[in-house]
Amino acid sequence: MTYQDKTLKQELLKKYTDNGFDSLSEKEILMLILSFDVKTNLEETSDKLLRQYHSLNSVIDANVNDLKNIFGINDRTAALLKTIPQLSKKYHIEIENIKSLNSAENALRFFKNYFIGALVEQFVVACTNKKFQIKDCRTIFSGNITSVRISHREVADFAIKNKSPYVFIAHNHVSGDASPSYDDYTATNHIHKILLPLGVQLVDHIVIGKSSCVSMRELSYPLDFKNVECPGYIIRKSE
Repeated sequence: MTYQDKTLKQELLKKYTDNGFDSLSEKEILMLILSFDVKTNLEETSDKLLRQYHSLNSVIDANVNDLKNIFGINDRTAALLKTIPQLSKKYHIEIENIKSLNSAENALRFFKNYFIGALVEQFVVACTNKKFQIKDCRTIFSGNITSVRISHREVADFAIKNKSPYVFIAHNHVSGDASPSYDDYTATNHIHKILLPLGVQLVDHIVIGKSSCVSMRELSYPLDFKNVECPGYIIRKSE
């Protein structure tokens, strides 16, 4: 790191200490993160990254190999960038402290936090007791940026393993639009039909997009699992 970069790092740290995180621009935040890489030219590399990806969030979401091979960022700094959304996910889940998925609102909040930092589509299953308290939650499948393949039997096996009367399923749409696809509706019905004879009820299917999220139980679209009442689970009535 050059003397100029060391001076810049000290100035940024002082600005952060004196005025707080919100006083820093996206470029300044990026430069502060990159300052952990002693071989990186802070101004030049930050400008290149923001020209390529347009925002700090997009830089964080960028491919690790591109960050290293195209922009010369070392392994440690690339790992730091990738850790940020995971720490944010853990922080938001813990600070909101959602232990019970007894309402669509709580389920939406919980899974919205769960998918923070997800770069590909993931399929998640949450098992609860009769009071909707979470017993276990796990990413069962990961796909690519447009789809994820699932095994209905593995969902059932996970529910049986946890001895859960209720199950929530959720997946994310990396593209941003949370509107369920035809395949989403079909998969939901199939999972419901597999779980029901096992004494396990599918409570809801949550879809998380970048700026919106959907509870399938709240939708007007006819789905088989909604024909089975779920006492105690609160949904918001559509206007």
